[in-house]
Amino acid sequence: MYDNVAEVTEEEQQLYEKIEFDLGEYCKDAGRPQAAALHQGASPHAGAKTVIPRKVIGKFSIRRVPDMDPEVVEKQVVDYMQKKFSELGSPNKMTVSMGHGAKSSAWSRT
Repeated sequence: MYDNVAEVTEEEQQLYEKIEFDLGEYCKDAGRPQAAALHQGASPHAGAKTVIPRKVIGKFSIRRVPDMDPEVVEKQVVDYMQKKFSELGSPNKMTVSMGHGAKSSAWSRT
């Protein structure tokens, strides 16, 4: 997926070096003792999960950068997900789809 990503320019690198971010300060400002954690299983609550869901939906987001085409990224992700699922040999079904996508515009270099 990164093959078509534009290299960071020297000017961009200098902008990034000026960014200050303190995770502890951010959590304090957000009123949280720590950053949100990812939960394992079908429930975000502590304890055993005794119910096997009939259907599981997973979502994730990919932030595109200059030179990444959303149609190419979609194909790469779908192909990868289908390949990995096929390797499991599962009798279950999986559907992969892109909710929405657009070319990067805020960072476009033309």
